[in-house]
Amino acid sequence: ELEIERDDLEQQITLLQNELEGYVGEGGTLKVFDGLMDAAKGYVETGDALATASYLEEIEQTIDITQTSAAFQELYAALFTKIGPAVSAHYYDIGYEAYRNELYDDAIANLLLAVKYDAANRDALFNLGNAYKRNEDKENALIIYQQVIDLFPDTQRASRAKRYIDELNA
Repeated sequence: ELEIERDDLEQQITLLQNELEGYVGEGGTLKVFDGLMDAAKGYVETGDALATASYLEEIEQTIDITQTSAAFQELYAALFTKIGPAVSAHYYDIGYEAYRNELYDDAIANLLLAVKYDAANRDALFNLGNAYKRNEDKENALIIYQQVIDLFPDTQRASRAKRYIDELNA
C-alpha cells in the first residue's frame, strides 16, 4: 500500500511540476506578464515605441491575448494604442520605400504592419492595395481598396480606390 501511495504521490509531484513550469517556464504566464510590465516600463522610461512594439509582438506570439485577464488586456491595448501611430509611420516609411523600389512582397509585409498599428493610416492602407495590385494579387487588392472606400469615404483616396476597383473588375 505504501508503494502504491508513493507512486501516486510521485505522479502528483510530476503533474504539479509541469503546472509550475507553465507559470514560470519559457512562455509561462508569469514570463508573459513580466514581458508586458517590461514593455510598459520601457515605454514610460524611454518613449521608444519600436522597442515597446517588439515586446508586444513577442507577447502576441506567445499567448492568446483574449485568454488573459481584463487588466492584462487593458494594459496591452493601452500600450498598443499609445505606440500605434509612431510604429505605423515607421512601417509605412519602410513599406512605401519598398513599393517605390518595386519590392512588392516587402512593401506588403511592412504596409500590413503599418495598418495593424494604425487602422486610420489611410496612406498605408491605400498603398497596400497598390502593392497587392502591382504584385498581381487582384483578390487582396480589391479587398483593400474596398476598405479604403468604406473607412475613408469622400476622400481622394476613396475615389482613386473606386477607379482601381473598376479597372480590376474590367
